[in-house]
Amino acid sequence: MRQKRAACKKRTRLVFVFGCLKTAEVTFFQFAKRGGVGETMNEAGWLISALAVTGVFLLLGVIAGLSFHFDNKRRQQWLEVATALGFESLAIFPTELDGVVGRSPLLNTGRKRTWTNIYRRQVGSLGVVFGDYRYTVGHGKTTNVWHQTIILFHSPTFESPRFEIKPEGWFSRIGEMLGAQDIDFTEAAQFSKKYVLKSDDEAAVRDFLRPDILELLAGLHHLCLEVRSGSLMFWFDRRTIPPLEFKTAFEQAFSVYTAMSNPAA
Repeated sequence: MRQKRAACKKRTRLVFVFGCLKTAEVTFFQFAKRGGVGETMNEAGWLISALAVTGVFLLLGVIAGLSFHFDNKRRQQWLEVATALGFESLAIFPTELDGVVGRSPLLNTGRKRTWTNIYRRQVGSLGVVFGDYRYTVGHGKTTNVWHQTIILFHSPTFESPRFEIKPEGWFSRIGEMLGAQDIDFTEAAQFSKKYVLKSDDEAAVRDFLRPDILELLAGLHHLCLEVRSGSLMFWFDRRTIPPLEFKTAFEQAFSVYTAMSNPAA
């Protein structure tokens, strides 16, 4: 719930900033137009217009300052939480994982794809990288910027068929009616009701996802997964994880990775 509130607050700030920009734009051009055509304005009218423009830009400055403050606070919280858990900070996403990025539907969606707050930890052959990831889709009035915190496990010993899991919604149900793939399990109705499962090897996925794994996944909310041999990417659909809640989220992600690392158990 706190993740959802944080995402809503960020969207609200963006909508508010956009509204202020449009107000400033309209006010400025109205002011310029009046002066440009030589219309006579009394001092009070000119002063009100000037103050309106100045006030809007001052407000935008305050909003930008607050946004910087909250982003900086989040970075500091991430540093403290991640360091306590044994992670090291990275300036950029590891280039040795370019192969994972190239095979990921999420990481190749949209434009202006950006990583921030990136951390890494290596334990034997298992590597873990996490960070905040955002991308932009749509244009003009339909533009949306989506944010999520991604936890990526990678290991040469991890073997799995290729599949993706995401929450089921209205669009996915319509897509299913039109022929889009959604692998359902009659013996795991709760999982199949909550999630869309896609794979290019349905038989292998059915063998791989044991009943205990399906039960584990069904107990999570807003879960998204991209699973391949060598990597498992875990995130909550269009949600960032508050740093102070990361330990719990990481434990959930690691429980999924552990269960899938032992498919014959």
